Amino acid sequence: MALEQQLKHYITNLFKLPKEEKWECESI
Repeated sequence: MALEQQLKHYITNLFKLPKEEKWECESI
């Protein structure tokens, strides 16, 4: 996985985490 893609995923996770908690489970 490219670092840029990982960074995007991390940022998206930060934005989506407060709205959808179950997204955290999906990321793992």
